[in-house]
Amino acid sequence: MNFVPIKTWIAKITRPVLEHRWVQGSPVRASLLVLLAVVLLFVLVQGVRIGILGYRLKAAVDAVEQEAKVLLDEGLTPDGIESLRADIYHIHDLTGRLQHVMRPFHGLLTSLKWMPLVGDDLVAGVYTLDTAHSMLNAVVDMDEGFSPLIKQLVSEDESDVDMLALVAESVVSAQPALVSARSELVQAQFSYRLIGSPTTLHPKLQRVVYLMGRGLQVLDGGIAAAMAAPDLLGMDEPQHILVLIQNADELRPSGGFITSSAYVVIDHGKIGDITILNSMSPEIDREEVIYQASPDPMPQYMEVYRWLFRDANWSPDFPTAAAKASELYALGRGVPIDTVVAINQYTIQDLMIVTGPLTLADGTVVDSNTVISFFQESWVEYQQAEAETQVEDYRKAFIGELGPLFIDHFMNVRDPSLLYDYFSVSNALALRRDLMLYSTNPSIQLMIEKLGWDGTVPEGDGDFILLVDTNMGFNKTDLNIERLLAYHLNLEDLSRPYSMLNVYYTNHSAGLGPGKICPIEEDLVFDTYAERADDCYADYVRLYLPEDSALLSPPYFTFPSNYTYKDNPGAGKVQAITDERQKEVFGGLMVVSPGELVRAPFVYRLEPYRIFSQPQPNLLHYSLTIYKQAGVRPYPYTVTIDLPPGVGIANVSPEPLYSDQETLHFQGLLAQDIEISFDIVLTDALQAELDEDVRYPLPDQGTLVATATPRFELTQGPYNVIELTTIPTLTPTPTLTPTATPTYTPTPVTNVDTTVEVMTFVYSRPNFGGNILARLYPGSSVVIVGSEINGEWLYCRTDVGDAEGWVWGEALALEFPVSDFLVIEQP
Repeated sequence: MNFVPIKTWIAKITRPVLEHRWVQGSPVRASLLVLLAVVLLFVLVQGVRIGILGYRLKAAVDAVEQEAKVLLDEGLTPDGIESLRADIYHIHDLTGRLQHVMRPFHGLLTSLKWMPLVGDDLVAGVYTLDTAHSMLNAVVDMDEGFSPLIKQLVSEDESDVDMLALVAESVVSAQPALVSARSELVQAQFSYRLIGSPTTLHPKLQRVVYLMGRGLQVLDGGIAAAMAAPDLLGMDEPQHILVLIQNADELRPSGGFITSSAYVVIDHGKIGDITILNSMSPEIDREEVIYQASPDPMPQYMEVYRWLFRDANWSPDFPTAAAKASELYALGRGVPIDTVVAINQYTIQDLMIVTGPLTLADGTVVDSNTVISFFQESWVEYQQAEAETQVEDYRKAFIGELGPLFIDHFMNVRDPSLLYDYFSVSNALALRRDLMLYSTNPSIQLMIEKLGWDGTVPEGDGDFILLVDTNMGFNKTDLNIERLLAYHLNLEDLSRPYSMLNVYYTNHSAGLGPGKICPIEEDLVFDTYAERADDCYADYVRLYLPEDSALLSPPYFTFPSNYTYKDNPGAGKVQAITDERQKEVFGGLMVVSPGELVRAPFVYRLEPYRIFSQPQPNLLHYSLTIYKQAGVRPYPYTVTIDLPPGVGIANVSPEPLYSDQETLHFQGLLAQDIEISFDIVLTDALQAELDEDVRYPLPDQGTLVATATPRFELTQGPYNVIELTTIPTLTPTPTLTPTATPTYTPTPVTNVDTTVEVMTFVYSRPNFGGNILARLYPGSSVVIVGSEINGEWLYCRTDVGDAEGWVWGEALALEFPVSDFLVIEQP
C-alpha cells in the first residue's frame, strides 16, 4: 500500500459521517470522529498484520520442529544444518517483526489481566513473545560465535583434526558473543517471570510456557558451559581433575565406596597423562601422614579410626564430600585438584550406550549389557589376587584401560548428534545423581550448578525428606536391597503439622548358612561377586528433616545374634546427630538379615513456618521435596496428605493419584528428586487463627496423640514406637485405599499414540537397570500399551527396530493421567 490510496479510503469512510447533521457546525465532534476512525483503521490494519505474522510464525516453528526431528533421526549433515540455521534466523526475524507490530498495544494488553477467561492469556501472550525473541537473540549470538566450530563439526572433511584443540580455540574466540548472549538471556528470564503461573492459562499456552521454561534452563546451562570451557580446558592454566570411581553396590552417602580414582590434567586443550590408582593405594594413604579421626559411627561399627581417602564421601552433600576427597587425595599425593567428578559402575554402563562396544587390549569386547558383569568379575579377580599377596591390581587394570578408551572415543566424535546423545545421557545420570561434579573454579562451578549436576543437599525452608543409607558391612549387599518409602502428613491442624514416615527394607539375599552371615569380616575371599552380596545388610540410616523438626518416636532396631557389634550401647538406637546443612538429622544402625523385611518408622512434628509460605493473604503454599540419594537405584514411594477440613486446594503439582476434599495421595518411583506442592485456600477464620499463634511450644508425644489424632490409626508397639495398624505391602499399588472415597475411578486406556519429548531409551524392564532395546529421539512416535503399577514407566511399541519395551513416562508427551492407563503386570 502507498499513502494516496489509504488517504482516499479514509476520506470515503469519513465523508458520510462528517456530512451528518449531528456533526455539522461542531469542529470538535468532527475531529474526534476522524481520530476515532483513524485509530480503528490502525487497529484493524495492525490486527491483520499480527494475524498474518502469527500464522507465518507458527508455520515456521512447525517446519523447524520437523527439520530437527529429521536431523536427529538421520544424522546431521552440512546442508541440513544450514537449512535449520536459516529457518531459525527466519523465526528470529518473524518474532522481531511481530514484537514491533504489537509494541503499541503492549500496555493495553498487559492491563487486561482482570478480564474473565482470557485476561491471563492476553498478558502471558505478550510476555511469551518477549521471552521468545530474547531467547532467539541469545541463540543468534551463540551461533555467530561458534559458527566456525559448527561448520567443522558437520564438515565431510575426514582430515585428522584435533577436536579438543579446535573446541578450545573456538570457546576463547566466542567469549564476546557469549557475553552478549548472556545479556539477552537475562532479559528473557525477566520477561518469563512476568508471565506468572501457567496453571491459569489455556492448555496450549500452558504447554508453550512450560517448554519455554525448559528451553531457558537449557540455554542458561549451555551459555554457562561455553563461558566456563576455557577454564575447564586449561587455556590460562592447567586444569586438574579428580574422578571418584564408586561402587554403588556398597553404598556410601555420595554414591558408593570409592574403589578407584583417576587423576587427569588438561593443559591448553591437551590431555596429559591419566593416573589411575586403587583407593587403598599407598600412594594416596601414606603411613607417615597423621590423619584426622574418622567420623562417627565408623569407629564404633567398622573399627575404622583414621579418615582416609576411600571413606571421604561421608556427607550426602556432594560439594562437601568432594572437598574432603580432594583434601585427602592431595594430602597423600601432593598434587593440586581443581574439579572433582563422581561416577559409579551404572554411570559407565549408561555412557557405553553412546560409545557402543569397546575392545580391550586382550580382545575382550565390553558393551553396556556386559560391563557390569565384567566389573564384578574384575573385582573377584582383584580380591583373590590380593589374598594371594600378588601385586597385580585388577581394578586398576580394568579402569585404567577402559578410561582412556572412553576419552579417545569422546575426543574423536565429529557427529553433533552423538555429542547430543552424550549430553542427554549425562543429564539423565545427573538427575539420578550417578554423575556429580564440583569445582573450586567459580566459572566451572557456576556451569555445574546451572546444569543441575552439583549434587547439593539444598538449604532453606519447605518440607523435606532425605534418607541416607551407608553400608557398613564391608560387602556388596546393596545389590540385593529393595526399598519403599511411605510418607503420611497430617495437616488437619495447620498450626501443628506432623508426620509418620515409614521406610521398608527387604534383603533378597539367600544367606550363606548359620554362622556365615553378619559377622563383619573385611578380608573374606569369595568365588563370585554375588556371593559377596549375599549377606546381612548393616546400614547406618540417617534421616534429614526440615530445621526445628521434633522427632517424637524414633525407630528401634534389633540385631541377629551373631552380628559383631550387637552389644554396642548405641546399636539400634536412632538419635539426633549434628550436620552442616541446616537440617535436623537423626541416625542409627540397622541390620537386615537375608530374606528379612525391616521397617524404620519415624513419627515427628514439623514447624509450620518451616514448611509453609504465604504468597498472598488467605493462601498458604506447601511444598515437599523427597531427595534421592546418590547411587541408590530407583525405588517406589507413596505420599498421603490429610487436609484441613473445609478448605480449598489449588495448583496441585504433580497430579495426585487420588484426591478428594480431605486427602491427597501420590505415588511413583523415586528415580530423581520428587517435588510436590499445592496451595491451601484459607477461610478468614482460619487465617485469623493462624495469625494469633504461629509459633507454639512443642507438645510431648501424649499431647500429640490426644489433641490431634491423625486419620491413620496409631497403636503403641514395642519399644514405645508408634506404629501403623496396617503395614503397606512392599510394592505400593493403586489398591492402597485413601482415607476417603476418591473423586473418580480411572477408566483404563490402551494403545495411545504419542511422541517423545526428550531423548530416551526403550528398556527390557521398567527401571533404568534393564537392557537397552532402542534409543528414541525427540519427536519419535510411540504407542503406549499400558503402565506399570506405579505409573512411572509405560510399556510402548515403537517403529525403531519394531522394539517393544518400557519407556520412562517423564520423556513422553502425555494427554492422559498415568493412572488412567491399563496396568501391565510384571512377572
